[in-house]
Amino acid sequence: MPQMNALALSTSSAFGITEEDVLAVLKQNVLRIADVSDKTVAFWAEEFFAMLGPDEHARVANAALASESGDIDDQTIAAHAEIALIMREQGLLK
Repeated sequence: MPQMNALALSTSSAFGITEEDVLAVLKQNVLRIADVSDKTVAFWAEEFFAMLGPDEHARVANAALASESGDIDDQTIAAHAEIALIMREQGLLK
């Protein structure tokens, strides 16, 4: 395993994201959801969370752990910002 992946895996275990985090980000960005079909926000949260791989989990964890103050509120804000960025990259958000 490359060294970066080992670091990513150990970092991601320090700060984990949940489907509830994904749902919160979608609710904050509900008007930016690219596919406004008859699917619910909860459906998209479940689908998006299921497609997140180790790299995306590591990105979110690294963003959270690099937050300014390091307190849990700042970590959550940073994690949610990174989740939204990944959503835009994946085309879920406009």
